[in-house]
Amino acid sequence: VIPGLRPTISELARVTKPGGTLFISVLTVPAPRAVRVTRREKLPTIMLSGRDIADVVEDNDMKVTSLRRERLATLIEAEKPAGVSVVN
Repeated sequence: VIPGLRPTISELARVTKPGGTLFISVLTVPAPRAVRVTRREKLPTIMLSGRDIADVVEDNDMKVTSLRRERLATLIEAEKPAGVSVVN
C-alpha cells in the first residue's frame, strides 16, 4: 500500500544517499489550475501537476534538476545535496 505522495517522497528522500539522484515517474492527468492550492493538497497524486509534485520533492531537501512530461507521465529527476545527512 502506497501511503500517499508526501510520506512516499519523504521516505524516498530519506533513503537517497547524499550526492545521490532520485528518478520519479508518475502517471498524471492534472486537474485544472483553477482548483485552489488548498484543495489541490487533497487531490489524488494522479490529478496533481508535475510542478505540484516537484514542490513536494523540494520540500524534502532535494534539488529538482529535471521536470518534464512524456505523454501521461511526469518525469522528475532530483539530487540530494552532498551536505545533507542520511537519517535512519
